[in-house]
Amino acid sequence: MKKTKKSVWLYIFLALALALILISLIAKEIAPNDPNATNVLRVGEAPSAKFPLGTDSLGRCVLSRVLAGAKTSIFSALVLVLITAVFGSVVGMLCGYYSGIADGIVMRIIDGIMAFPQMILAIAVAGVLGGGMLNAMIALGFASWTPYARLARSRVISIKREEFISAAGLSGCSDFEILTKYITHNIFSSLLTFATTQVGTVMLGFAGLSFLGLGVKLPQAEWGSMISEARGMLATAPWAVLYPALALVFTVMIFNYLGDALRDRLDVRLESEAKR
Repeated sequence: MKKTKKSVWLYIFLALALALILISLIAKEIAPNDPNATNVLRVGEAPSAKFPLGTDSLGRCVLSRVLAGAKTSIFSALVLVLITAVFGSVVGMLCGYYSGIADGIVMRIIDGIMAFPQMILAIAVAGVLGGGMLNAMIALGFASWTPYARLARSRVISIKREEFISAAGLSGCSDFEILTKYITHNIFSSLLTFATTQVGTVMLGFAGLSFLGLGVKLPQAEWGSMISEARGMLATAPWAVLYPALALVFTVMIFNYLGDALRDRLDVRLESEAKR
């Protein structure tokens, strides 16, 4: 019964996450207006039939910009998580498997990067590189790969002396085959779970950089930049701030809950496999 309940929650949050991704893909088709079309006669207009979520400080449709921002926010986060997860995991696996001097040097570099708060480091890097989504991705990616490396390294160290790894080596398997066929299979669930929970964190990072003017370049829609642009209208047109903020919070919560549900489901599966 407990296992079934965890599976249900996993499917619910997975369906919600896929729905958000689908909406972001078809945002251009379902947007009621041009997200970048300005109209000085409709600045700060309240929600109406033509503008369901009202307009912002430049008379642009808030709903259309929220939908356009979904594609920017969600896909940028997914791409960055994928890149950092693969890069960090490979580095961590190699360090954990071979150890030695190279492992010590790499881990000291990782310790140095992780000594700084991720967002502070991203702001510093983005400040040097300048604005733009690509530079924002580089800035966040600079620190985002390190947790994957530490996680992969610790998991590899814990299993590389297991009997099945020794048996694979004695049977003639190369190091590459051992790493890809045996070790990766055993640590993949941990890395996948962690990567899923990091989608929301990266999304908040993008929003933070855009809010500070270090993310997307205007007039490109992104939830953080929308909040930044409309913050001066909080008293007169709160919907211009409220709806992109709600979209950001809701999306981050969905991916965080998906990561938690995935972790619980995989823990159950791994526990049942261990009992066999």
